[in-house]
Amino acid sequence: MTKNKRHTNYQGFTSPNCFLMGNLNITNCTFTNNTASNNGGGIYINESNPKIYNCTIADNEADGDGDGVYFDPSTSEPFFHNTIIYHNNGDDVDENGFNPDPQQNDKYYYCFIGDFGSDYVPYSNYDNNPEFKNHSTGDYRISCTNGSPCIDAGDNSEYDATLDDLSTNDIRGSGYARVVDGDNDASDIIDIGAYEYEYSDCDGIAQPTYKLTPNDSIESEIGTGNLIIYPNPAENWFSIQLYSDNEDIADIYLVNSVGKIVMEKHIDLIEGQNYFQFERNQLTSGIYFLQIKPQNLNVDTMKLIFK
Repeated sequence: MTKNKRHTNYQGFTSPNCFLMGNLNITNCTFTNNTASNNGGGIYINESNPKIYNCTIADNEADGDGDGVYFDPSTSEPFFHNTIIYHNNGDDVDENGFNPDPQQNDKYYYCFIGDFGSDYVPYSNYDNNPEFKNHSTGDYRISCTNGSPCIDAGDNSEYDATLDDLSTNDIRGSGYARVVDGDNDASDIIDIGAYEYEYSDCDGIAQPTYKLTPNDSIESEIGTGNLIIYPNPAENWFSIQLYSDNEDIADIYLVNSVGKIVMEKHIDLIEGQNYFQFERNQLTSGIYFLQIKPQNLNVDTMKLIFK
């Protein structure tokens, strides 16, 4: 549900992508860029007890309280699970004049909410930036390149695939399975928010990148200036560590020994260190050359050897 304007407090939820069950279970929904002249810019809960699973509530605005969500806890008992409530104009959640308590895991469980103010690991609630691809343009997929903390960070225990056949997929429907291994660690864990990230494919476009951490083991490396490639020689995959002075967009080219481009990838860079992993796929053994453009990144062409 997006870009709606409400002039009074309103009870209820309507959206073509929501699942409304007998007990008002809502799953795989986005509530974004809505406004209200009173309370509850994204969702206003009035004397009801909805259970909200895997939703994204962002960039909403209210003239009153609760730009993202508003409810009175004396008359309503909502439950938010695996849900993002972030980037709303002011208060992400307002409980009749109070910010939410992240230790109330009967209301919030495995949620990213800006109003929390700190991380509460025992209750798995966080105030970290969820790292959308680009919320300013309405793209609320969790970022494939910036290492969203929402990837494989949810809780499977409340997930019930019997709610509806479509709930085995994320908000996009068929072809986007809801519980997959998003960080390639051989464990299928649900993501937080309305979108599920898959390691090998994001939003129908193959993604070569996977953000590593600086503590990952480097078996061997060859590097110069702002770029490091490891392991090198490589066998099934290789990673690069690339420093950028600012957010930028770059293209990576892998060229074989006769000058033919055999791999071309587009990456989004964050300010500081960037970490990406690439699969070998069908490339034969031999010597290759890695080039990164634009040139203002100040990196040299690097030699990469596949065993």
